[in-house]
Amino acid sequence: MPTETAPVSSKLITGIKAGLIALTLSAIGLPALAAERLYIFTENYPPYNASETGKGFAHNEDDITGICADMVKAMLSRVDYDYVMKMRDWSYAYNWVQDRENHGLFCTARTDEREDQFQWVGPLASIKWTLFAAPDSDISLDSLEEAKDLRIAGYKGDVMSEY
Repeated sequence: MPTETAPVSSKLITGIKAGLIALTLSAIGLPALAAERLYIFTENYPPYNASETGKGFAHNEDDITGICADMVKAMLSRVDYDYVMKMRDWSYAYNWVQDRENHGLFCTARTDEREDQFQWVGPLASIKWTLFAAPDSDISLDSLEEAKDLRIAGYKGDVMSEY
């Protein structure tokens, strides 16, 4: 995957600065961004992104709401880009946008491993992650490193699960 970034139009930069949005775009798709439809994906992760229908997916942007989704919609309306917003499960959306022009993710955790995969814009939100154990558990951790030997449940492909 290319690691160079292409110039972005000043119209887009103005909208981004106004919205302070964390919208990530596949680096390969940036050169054609201004002329073509933008396809953006997110996951069901309330209160940041949620489906009005109560389902874990949405095909219509009107069915997608939440802190991040509403800010991304506002930013894109300011720059008047043609876009399609969809909600899918995380691993599907993440894999779908890889190497596709004009496809991106939003409300995505920025990690060292993902740094070169996207053109980053933001930040949009700050999230702290927590590990929980059953109340009757005798698990006691002094560092996150100690958790690596334990069985931990999480979403497939999610950054917390990948750690």
